[in-house]
Formats: sequence, C-alpha cells, structure tokens
Amino acid sequence: MHRKPGNCTRIMERRTVNQEQYLILGGAPKSASTSLFRYLSEHPQICAANRKETYFFAREFDVKKVCQKEFNLAAFQSYFSHCKAGTTWRFEATPYTLYAGAAAEDIRNLLPQTKFLFIFRDPVNRLF
Repeated sequence: MHRKPGNCTRIMERRTVNQEQYLILGGAPKSASTSLFRYLSEHPQICAANRKETYFFAREFDVKKVCQKEFNLAAFQSYFSHCKAGTTWRFEATPYTLYAGAAAEDIRNLLPQTKFLFIFRDPVNRLF
C-alpha cells in the first residue's frame, strides 16, 4: 500500500514474525507523557526510542519535521539501533498517535504484536 502524507513516503509491509516487542505511548498533549516516558525508559527490560515523539505513526502532526522520510519497518527500527540484544521491549512515545488518522491500521500492519498505553485527560479540567 502506498500513501503520501506530507513529505513522507509510506511503504507498508506486513510482518509475519515479530522478534521485537513494542510498546507505544500515546494520548492527550500535556498529559505527563514525558514523565512516563522517562520513568519507563529507566526500566531494565525497556529500551526507549532515541527520541521521544518520533511522529512515525502521527506524521500529520509532525510540525518539527523529524519523521523518517520512508515508512517501513527498517525506518522505524532505526530509532532503536542503540538497543541491546535481549531487551524485552522497544518503547516509543508520541502523544499525537491517538489522533492520527491511519495510525491504528499502520501499526497493525507494521507491528502486529504492539501493546499500547494511552493517557487521557478530562478536557474541562484541562482548561483550568
């Protein structure tokens, strides 16, 4: 499947065997995702992406223009090139993943065994 959101080319591939396990953190902006990212990154069985907010699955929100140009498994795994073999989880956190149009389908196709952690906030309380 080919899609072209913004300047990023998407080339979808379906994984048949997933050797790495992935945890993706998403949710509302300003919901303490940075703190949670830091806390979980310190766990010995978790290797966090080399940057918080890769925007890999939320490219339409990538105002900083940090996303990889290509959308495939190798491009996503490049965020984890520093991870040691045997680390149980690869961890990525981009709050806007929750709002990205095709994120669920893209994640299912690229990383079918992914676990998700979403942080929600009450929008009324957030106003104050």
